[in-house]
Amino acid sequence: MTVIGESSARRSLLLHVGLPKTGTTTIQNFIQHNSDAFSQLGVGVLSVEGLGAHYLLANHLKSLDGAQRESSFFANSAGRTEFFPGWTREDVYLISAEDLCIIGPNGATAIGEFASAHNAALTVHATIRNPIDWLWSCWTQVTKSEWFDWSAWIDRALEHRDGFLSRSLGIWLEDESVGLGLMTYEGLDLLPRFLHRTGLAAVLESDLVDVPSANIGLGPVESLYLAMFVRDVRSSLTVRHRIAYIDPDWGYIERLLLDSVDLGAPTFEVAQKYERHVLDLADGEIFGPSVFDGLAAYGEAWVNDALEFLERGTGRLDEESVSTITRACAALEADVEALLDGSFDRIRFPQRNFADRLPIDSQYLGLVRSVATMIHVGERVKRNSEKT
Repeated sequence: MTVIGESSARRSLLLHVGLPKTGTTTIQNFIQHNSDAFSQLGVGVLSVEGLGAHYLLANHLKSLDGAQRESSFFANSAGRTEFFPGWTREDVYLISAEDLCIIGPNGATAIGEFASAHNAALTVHATIRNPIDWLWSCWTQVTKSEWFDWSAWIDRALEHRDGFLSRSLGIWLEDESVGLGLMTYEGLDLLPRFLHRTGLAAVLESDLVDVPSANIGLGPVESLYLAMFVRDVRSSLTVRHRIAYIDPDWGYIERLLLDSVDLGAPTFEVAQKYERHVLDLADGEIFGPSVFDGLAAYGEAWVNDALEFLERGTGRLDEESVSTITRACAALEADVEALLDGSFDRIRFPQRNFADRLPIDSQYLGLVRSVATMIHVGERVKRNSEKT
């Protein structure tokens, strides 16, 4: 059996930085459940240090530039002071953490120092998908715990350049010692392609644990109702429970909200009921083209940024990376054209202010109030326990 990296003079640190909603959870679950297979080939993986270790590492690195999430969002972060993996004998170390795509210069420096301390060459890998599809998928995930109208999310993404290559990968392009490798998300063979791309294809010869796709996106109606539900729970917290005046830890509240609307939760089942019995995807009051102009502006800006990234990466990006970016730009330009002429129909997008038009009933209102009460009580218990 060939051990990966055994003939290399230097070690290798492989950093998979997302982007979010590009199969990262599936990849991370695969790595975790097959850590023994990686270890037998001389590859260390972060996941053996505990489920969620990659989230804690990414949050720690973001904190070095003041961009971390509330610590209470991560239930297992209390009192933790060590975030980097214990890299000992392995010649190759693999870390996959989608939030690493938005770390700042101090976080990137910390990773570089970690690689240097272990005499390792650093290679950053990223997976990208159609930016319009990506933006929608991110919205359906974020609105499980926070509230944004779909149109406001598009405006915010354009303002902050969310998903743009220069924002996600530009910091690595500045350091010529760092290798870069991009691949496309689209396709059913994501895991084999990822392993080939990272030079770890030998793992496929091992006896592997089969890991199904994870964190699959919701349907349009489910996404809309869960987004509205989160909006109304937050409104109930601030109006009915006046929680805004007791300085809540919003990270903790976001965690509770996320748990209440995930697959299998009663809220999710209510959304499924609405999809079956209430809402028609052809309903022009709810679904329509009012966001098309905003999406087209986002798409045009993404293409311009990607072309600049390609120019800056001349001589640094390999053939597959260049091909991945070029094909993404071509597909997005076609989408922009369809958005501008009103013919875009791959996804049924909600109209602006859609949540004010969705039908509700007593069961929905009861769920809103019960979840808001649960969060209110949980917040008070947590606050009182901290005092004692």
